[in-house]
Amino acid sequence: MPYYNCPYVNQSIQSALNQTYKNIEVILVDDGLTAFTEKVTPYHSKIRYLRKVNGGLLQH
Repeated sequence: MPYYNCPYVNQSIQSALNQTYKNIEVILVDDGLTAFTEKVTPYHSKIRYLRKVNGGLLQH
């Protein structure tokens, strides 16, 4: 799941973890967040968390 300063990130993570299919890996890609880090911290042991520098919008 891509993530950048979303106040509902914890709800998205919990929704993925609540799926009935239990053989699941939740990967959260932090695109250089600057807010709401406290909402992700409780899930660090349950998800794979990747952080990268903000890439901005893709332009073609």
